[in-house]
Amino acid sequence: MRCLLEMEMEMRKLIATLMIGLFLLLLAISTANASPALQEGTDYTVQLDDNLWIISEKFLGDGDRYGEIVAATNARHTEDPAYAFIENPRLILPGWKLAIPGPEAAPSPSAPTAAPTPQPTALPSAAAPAGKIAFSFWNLGRQVYEIQIIHADGTGGYILTEDSVGEPALSPDGQRIAFRSWEGHRGIAHRNLDGRDQQVVSYNHEDSWPDWSPDGQYIVYASQKEADRTWRLYVADALGRENEVLKHEDGQVVYGEDPAWSPDGTKIVYRGHDARMDNRGLYVMGNDGSHAWQLTDDPSDTSPDWSPRGDQIAFMSHRGGNWDLYVMGSDGSSLKPLTTDLSNEGLPCWSPDGDRIAFISDRGGQWGLYTMAADGDDVQLVHRIEGTYTPTAWS
Repeated sequence: MRCLLEMEMEMRKLIATLMIGLFLLLLAISTANASPALQEGTDYTVQLDDNLWIISEKFLGDGDRYGEIVAATNARHTEDPAYAFIENPRLILPGWKLAIPGPEAAPSPSAPTAAPTPQPTALPSAAAPAGKIAFSFWNLGRQVYEIQIIHADGTGGYILTEDSVGEPALSPDGQRIAFRSWEGHRGIAHRNLDGRDQQVVSYNHEDSWPDWSPDGQYIVYASQKEADRTWRLYVADALGRENEVLKHEDGQVVYGEDPAWSPDGTKIVYRGHDARMDNRGLYVMGNDGSHAWQLTDDPSDTSPDWSPRGDQIAFMSHRGGNWDLYVMGSDGSSLKPLTTDLSNEGLPCWSPDGDRIAFISDRGGQWGLYTMAADGDDVQLVHRIEGTYTPTAWS
């Protein structure tokens, strides 16, 4: 077993590179801009920020039919090298020539429909929540952080952008996703779920852990951008026009990280400490920084997330000797563990109905995305995560 310090360093890297996006019930993506029916198929040249899910949604009316494009393109490649050969459907590059089958074509049972990621056993229909989940990881092959978006039952999946990005947070209406970026623009930004229409919110590469206000108008985040390198909390409007550090009533700045907005928008929970760097743990305060009080006193408590009703907070902690999930009342009462495995569990996130909690775990020797009932029972594997959270370049 690794010592506590080593485990905390590893999980701090994990926290800084992956925030599981909220389960969100999404409206069906509009097909108003879909191309006219293509009875005999057509060719398409990949554009910047394209991915196979977007292209399949545009031409075939269903993003999950990307496998038909893979099969058709690879078949054409054997006859004409001008067509791309797609080995990894998660990675397509601008300028590639694709073969698009007609939208009326049904998937062929024998067609080699490669998937963006290996598909785990899907959740039973009775337990499978609706919507999508966003998550990120370090891609060892491409040497970048990636954000993937999958269905909440573990099926489908596509890369949001080819840039190095992480810490995704889905907007309350499910239409946009905020994230931290390390390439090109450095800081906090958000995009549509198809990866387009980027809006920059902040401009410092230290800016981390974005979370939306319930009305979608503001984003709270943490940053080490000041000279003392101490984490502070900031609020910006979603258009990036205002960025202000949060302060307590006495004018002292709020020292903290990992913020999460309450469902009613009136409070923010975060991992923090006082001005002397003491009294570490989870805190809650008003959305303007006022009336802060301490909920927990273990320095390892982190990654808090509110239940949809606002009456409970789930979080991860090393207080028991390894990383596990815990839940408590929003006032800090009734603390209890949700997991007690020898493996590491972390980054809890509630579904919108409050019935299930998503989290990551290395149980079985490989990182994966799981869900469980709100009381810790009925653990289900959603998605095996290919990649790591301790890239050698950053270790």
